[in-house]
Amino acid sequence: SAMANNAAGDTGGSASATASFLAFINVNVANSVAGRAGGGVAIIGDTSTGTFRTTSFRRCNASAFGGAISATSDVAELTIEGGAFAQCTVGQQGGAVHIDGTGVLRVADTSFEDSAVGYSTEPVCLTLTMIDTNGYGWDGAELFVFRKEGYKHPLA
Repeated sequence: SAMANNAAGDTGGSASATASFLAFINVNVANSVAGRAGGGVAIIGDTSTGTFRTTSFRRCNASAFGGAISATSDVAELTIEGGAFAQCTVGQQGGAVHIDGTGVLRVADTSFEDSAVGYSTEPVCLTLTMIDTNGYGWDGAELFVFRKEGYKHPLA
């Protein structure tokens, strides 16, 4: 299946789910845009879960959070397996994926290529933002993964 050239004024360029289960199996999401969060898909709420298997996100973008996927308001579980993210961009947090809350995240056998956040001048492959809204554990942690070739450590 394919979802392409979609747009949303606020969240979920191709799909948005609140308080529900959302599953994408063998889906290609491309050229999707959201005004604020989840250029490809937005999942919202503590009773929501998302599963993405053998699903690709290409050229998805959002102005603030999650170029491809945004999972907010304590989404219970997000699983990404056998996926691919390429050329996804965002203005603030999570070039490919943005998650806030205390839910479970599982990512396996998934590639991330040329995704970026607006404030980074480096060739970021993946940005994953994790924010604990309840004040437990990590707080505002952000993971950046860079290509080995062409990356220069800031202290080198």
